[in-house]
Amino acid sequence: MRRGFMVMAVAVVVACGSATTSPSVAVGSYSLVTVNGAPLPRTDSTAAKKAVVTSATLLLGASQTWFKISSGETTTYGTTPITQVLGDTLSGTWTISGSTITFDRVGAASVSATLSGTSITLSQPSPLGLSTDVAVFTR
Repeated sequence: MRRGFMVMAVAVVVACGSATTSPSVAVGSYSLVTVNGAPLPRTDSTAAKKAVVTSATLLLGASQTWFKISSGETTTYGTTPITQVLGDTLSGTWTISGSTITFDRVGAASVSATLSGTSITLSQPSPLGLSTDVAVFTR
């Protein structure tokens, strides 16, 4: 009886000690809903330039690949201001452990995010790279 209890206790400790989460819990399409607690658009500006992010979508695939597609516009000030449509696509691979998702991209540092229910929260550079934004994407 005592030996059976010890085997069961060891099995429980091993099972509870695992921080691995099935990738399927995170697979899906997420839309950017807030940046620094405020709804879109997100505007970042200097005396010479303004960037506005109007939307972003984060796609997490079952094969553990990801794509982030952002859109908006930039305006460069000068004698004649020039406004251009902004479109940006990033991609790479992702892994999950517990509630932490790690996004990897060739030639760039990994980014960690937190999965909570149907939301992913991550820190990312502001549109002009002037500061760090906290972005919340929801499914």
